[in-house]
Amino acid sequence: GVASDTAGAAVEIWRAEGVAGFYSSAGPNYAYSTPVDVVKFLLYEQLKASLAARRGRSGLSPVEAAVGGAAAAATYSSAASAAAASPAPGSRPESSAASAASTRRTPTPASPP
Repeated sequence: GVASDTAGAAVEIWRAEGVAGFYSSAGPNYAYSTPVDVVKFLLYEQLKASLAARRGRSGLSPVEAAVGGAAAAATYSSAASAAAASPAPGSRPESSAASAASTRRTPTPASPP
């Protein structure tokens, strides 16, 4: 059924699947988040090393580190969004107007008796 609130949903999950029901999405979540976090970490380390080299220091201040982490996350997020929004190589999606026109049916006039 459909629960009307969070507590009701938790009760339904508990009754249907037991405690394992609360963890049923853990595997897919880790399958997605682990590579994403690795890429963000690598971007952050690269940004951190680049900024420290420009400043002539071996490390960053806490503020610089925070800004670098935010920049790495934002860089990854915008790149991932762009990749997800781009069509696959070699594909050419139809425009919505062309698609609508191709599915539209033209009524045929009735022939006179």
